[in-house]
Amino acid sequence: MNMVLRKSTVPVMLFVLLASLSVACGGTPTSPSPSPTAIHTYPVAPQFRELYAYLGGNAILGPAISDVILLENLSMQYTEKVLMVYDPYAPSDRQHYLAPLGKEFGFLDPPVPMPQQGGSLYVDGHIVYADFVSIYEALGGVRYAGKPLTEVRYNPEENRLEQHFENIGIYQSLTNVIGDPELLYYGIEACGYQCRHQMSSNSGALHNDSALPEPFASTVARLGQTFVGEYLFGPYEAKDGNQEVIFGNLVLYAIPDDPNRAYARPISKLVGYEEKPLVEKLDSQLVYFFRIEGDLGHNIPLLFYDYISQHGGIDVSGYPITEIFPYQDNIYRQCFENLCLDSDPNAAEGQQVHPVNLGSIYKTLFINPGPQATKEPVSKLRIQLWEEESLIDSDHVQTIHVTITRDGMPVENVAPDIELTLPDDTRSVYVFPPTNAGGSASLSIPAIKAPNGALIPYEVCAKDGDAGEICTSDSYIIWGN
Repeated sequence: MNMVLRKSTVPVMLFVLLASLSVACGGTPTSPSPSPTAIHTYPVAPQFRELYAYLGGNAILGPAISDVILLENLSMQYTEKVLMVYDPYAPSDRQHYLAPLGKEFGFLDPPVPMPQQGGSLYVDGHIVYADFVSIYEALGGVRYAGKPLTEVRYNPEENRLEQHFENIGIYQSLTNVIGDPELLYYGIEACGYQCRHQMSSNSGALHNDSALPEPFASTVARLGQTFVGEYLFGPYEAKDGNQEVIFGNLVLYAIPDDPNRAYARPISKLVGYEEKPLVEKLDSQLVYFFRIEGDLGHNIPLLFYDYISQHGGIDVSGYPITEIFPYQDNIYRQCFENLCLDSDPNAAEGQQVHPVNLGSIYKTLFINPGPQATKEPVSKLRIQLWEEESLIDSDHVQTIHVTITRDGMPVENVAPDIELTLPDDTRSVYVFPPTNAGGSASLSIPAIKAPNGALIPYEVCAKDGDAGEICTSDSYIIWGN
C-alpha cells in the first residue's frame, strides 16, 4: 500500500483496530459475525442496507469488506469505496452518513475563484469536474459525498483523472477509451490490514504521490493521452516563471496570472526543426492552406488538419512552420510551432497519423533535474499485498499473497522477496516463487511465537529494471493465543 497514504490513515485504522480487538477480547456484537467469503466480502448489515442501495449498492460502492464495527454508539462497515456509519442517537435524517476518509487521507487543495462563466458546479471553493457532476449528485452531493477537497487532477502513473471529496474519491480512466467515472478505493485503503480484500480492479487504487494538478489534468483529458504522450516530468518552475509539465509529444505550461488554462509550449524549433520559407497555396483539394503573411503560408494535408482539429486545433498545434516532407521510408512529417505530425500509411488503423516524440528530446536538452524539480517519472510497477489471516495465533502458518502489475496488467515471472520484522527486532527474509500468468504468487511464513497484540510488519520488494527496487509494506497481528 502507498506509504504516503498509510501515514495519514493512522487515526482511522487505530479506532478500527481497537474496535476489532474489543470483540476478540470478549465484546459481543449485536448480531452473529458472519464468516467472510473466499474473496473476503461480507453481507451488508441490516442497518446499512437502505443507505447502501440508495447510493448505488455494489455497482457504485463495491462489496462490503468488513463485518460491522462497533465503537461506542456508532456502527460502521467498510465497502471497497467508502466507510458507512450509523448513529442511532442522531436526528433521524442524519443517522446514516459516510465517514470523512478524504479528510483523513489529507487531500486538500487551496480554494479557487468562482468561474465567471456559468455552467460549472462550484462548491465551497472548488469546481466539481464536469464529467464527475452526475455521479457526485447521484451520491447526494454534499449530503453523502461531502464537499470537494481538491480540484480535478491528472494522475500520470495510473493515466486517470481524479478528484477528492470529504467522503469519497472519483476517478475516470483515460486508458484507450475514456471510461465512465467511478469511485476510488477509499474503503480498502482506510481499512488496511483489517480488511483482507483483493481489489476487483487496480485502476481505482489510491496513489496520492502521483497526481498532477489543474490546469494540466483537464487539458490532458480534453486533448487525449495518446495525443499528449506519456507523462515525463513536472510540474516544475520553468525559466520564464511558468509552471511546466513535459509529456512525450507536447509540453504544457500554465501562467501564474492565468492558472485555469494550460498552453502548449512552442518546442519544435527548440529541438532543432527549422522554420521553412512560406509558400503559395497548392491547387489541390487534399490540402488546407493556412495563410500566415499575405497570400503566403503553408499547405496542411487534410489528414493532418483533421487530426489537429480533433485535438484542440491550431491553438494547440501552433502555426505550421514547414511543408510536409519525407522523413524516412513511407513516413512523411510536417512540423508546427508546438509539435510535429507523422503520416505512416503502414501503421494500424487509427494510428496512421500521430504526434512525434518531441517532448522526450526537449527534456533531454533543457531539463537538468535539480532542486526545482517537484516530480520524477514514476515506475509503473505496482505490488498489491494481502494476508490469509489479518489476525493469527502463534501456532499457525501465515500465507502472504502478492499480485504484481504494470499499467494495470499482470507481470509474470517476478520473484519478490519479503522481509518481516519480528517483535524482538530481528528480521527474517524469504523469497516468493515467481509470479504466474496472472501476476500472482503466494508464500507461507512459519508460525511466529509472540504475545497477543504483537504487530508483524513486513515489506515486499521486487526488481523493476532501471527503476531499481520497488517496495510495498503491510503488517498483520498476532492474536488468539
